[in-house]
Amino acid sequence: MKEYTLLMLAHMLGDYYFQPQCLAKLKSRNTLYVLIHAGIYAAVMFSTLLLCYSNAYLYAVAACAVTHAVIDIVKQLILNGAAKRGSLTVKQDRAAYLIDQVLHLSIILAVSFTSAFYGEGRGIEFLQKDIKNLVGIDGFAMLSILTMLLAVLKPANVFVQKVLVTEKPDEKVKTRLKHGGCIGSLERFIIICMLLLGQYSAVALVFTAKSIVRFKDFEDRSFAEYYLYGTLLSVAVSIALFALLKIFGA
Repeated sequence: MKEYTLLMLAHMLGDYYFQPQCLAKLKSRNTLYVLIHAGIYAAVMFSTLLLCYSNAYLYAVAACAVTHAVIDIVKQLILNGAAKRGSLTVKQDRAAYLIDQVLHLSIILAVSFTSAFYGEGRGIEFLQKDIKNLVGIDGFAMLSILTMLLAVLKPANVFVQKVLVTEKPDEKVKTRLKHGGCIGSLERFIIICMLLLGQYSAVALVFTAKSIVRFKDFEDRSFAEYYLYGTLLSVAVSIALFALLKIFGA
C-alpha cells in the first residue's frame, strides 16, 4: 500500500528526525512544546499529499495528525503529573513510550487499510512511471526502502535504549559500550540491506562477526548478558521492521 509507506515515512521523520532532543526535553516542561511538535508532525504528514492524493488518503492523514497530537498531549500530562508527585519511574516512562508508539503505529495501519479500501491514492507520475523507467524500480518501492533504512537508525536506537533502560550495567560495561549506539545503527543498517538483497543467511554472519570482536569481553558475565540482550533486540527490531514494510508497504 502506497498509503502505508508514506504514512510510516512521515511518522519516522515527524516523530524522530524532526524532533530534536532539546524539543523532546522541553515537552516535559510545558505543553506548548507538545503542540509545537504536533504541528511539525502534522506538516510532515500533510506534505505526503504531494506524492499521493485521494479524499480517503486526505482523511487518513488528518486522522494521523489529530490522533498523534491527542495521544502525545495525554501522555505528557500523565507523565508530568507523575513527575510532580515524585512517583515517575523509568519503567513508567518506558511503558508510556511503548504504548504511545503502539497506538501511533496501529492507527497508521488502520487508516492505511481504510484509505486503500475506499480507493488507492493517485501517485504522481514521476514516482509511478518515470523513476521505474529510469532505474527499473517503482518510486514508491524506493520510498519503502528509504523508510526501512531510516527506521533502523534513530527510531530503532531510541526503542532499544528505552527497552534496556531498566538494565543497569556497571561503569566498566558502560565504558566498553560507549559506541554501542553507533555500532547498533550500523549493524541494523547492514542487516536491512542484506534482507533487501535476499541474503538472509548473511544476518547470522553479522551477528557472528560482532561476537568474535567482543569474545574476550564475554568473560564478564554482566557484560555478556547486557550485550546479548541488546544485540538480539537490535536484530529482532531490524527483522520486524523489514517484515512490516515488506508486507504492508509499497
